[in-house]
This record gives sequence, structure tokens and C-alpha cells, in this order.
Amino acid sequence: MDSAFAEISNPPSPSGMANTSSDALAESDDCVREVRRCIEVIRDKLNYDVPTSIATMRSLEKMFANIVEAPDEPKYRRIRLTNPKAARLLGAKGVQPLLVKAGWRAAVEQMEEIWIHDGSLPLLRTTRQILSSLAASDAAAHAASEIVRAQNLAKATKVKLDTLADIKADRESYMERNGKSNGAQSGHGGTHKAPIVNAIEFAPAVAADR
Repeated sequence: MDSAFAEISNPPSPSGMANTSSDALAESDDCVREVRRCIEVIRDKLNYDVPTSIATMRSLEKMFANIVEAPDEPKYRRIRLTNPKAARLLGAKGVQPLLVKAGWRAAVEQMEEIWIHDGSLPLLRTTRQILSSLAASDAAAHAASEIVRAQNLAKATKVKLDTLADIKADRESYMERNGKSNGAQSGHGGTHKAPIVNAIEFAPAVAADR
């Protein structure tokens, strides 16, 4: 597996974790405001559907977590675009501006385009916390909305089935009533057919007598 992006999906073990909140930046910090504005682009439903937005934020959060939890590991501070997953993530709308605000920069290393983090660790830690919190809240809200949608769909389906059943019952009742009516009319009509048939049968004889 290419190590260029493996760190994004495989964070270090808890034994190497650093404190994730001791030096986080305040929400009033201008850099934090800029980070939040970039994240809102990723959350914007005009740019992504909700599951894609959540997945993007979680991928970024894992990538930042690697650095926060192992700040002295150089490989976690580099993203190689030769890795398809990394290229796809960085190609998503809003991601590169967020990386820049969080302390990343584009560079060329050994004729290869990469992204390097050499910015503020407290800002990166704060960005990670924001991403984690928003991804969790959006996922919970989306799950709740899906439950409501499924319930509404079930109700609409039941109403449709009940309506179809009523239509079928009305049709069968109508057919039953109509069938009895036709049977009654058929019984009365039979008493008038015999004279007509007889008149036809005897018509030649009457003509011959004349």
C-alpha cells in the first residue's frame, strides 16, 4: 500500500497520543474563523450531499489527527498526490483552501507535487476538533432525518395501499351488484324471446297460406 495516504486512514496507536485540547485556539481567533468559513464550503449542500460532506470532513479529521497525535513523525506532515485517495480528497471543493488555512502548503519534492504541513499545531488541533464535532453532529442530524423520511414513506405507502384496497373493494361490490342486475334482466328477457322465435319460425307458413 502506498504510504503517501496510508496515514490518513491509519492513525497512530493511542499510546502515542498527545493532549488534544490543552493548546487549542479560542473560537474568537481570526484563524479559527477562517477555518470555519472553509469548512462551511464543505458542508454546503449546494456543493455536496450530506453523506459525502461528512465523509470528507472525517477524512480530513483523521489526516489532522495523525499529526496531532504524532507531531514528530514527518510522514504524517506530507500528502503525495500520486496517491489516488489523496488526489481525490484534495480535488474536492473547499478542501485545499481549508488545508492552507490550517497550515498546509503545496510544494514540489523530487519532481513530485506534494502538500506539506509546517504550520501551527494548535491551529491544526483546533481544526481537527471542529471537523470532528461538525461531522458527528451532521451525521446525527442526517440519521434522524432519514428515520423521519422512512416513516413518512411508510405512511404514504400505507395510504396508497389502503386506497387501492378500497378501490378494489368498491369495484368488486359494483361488479357483484351489476352481475345480479344483469341476471335478473336476463331472466325476464327470456320470456319474450320464445314468441319472437316462434313468429320467425312460422313466418314462411303464413306467407305460403296467402
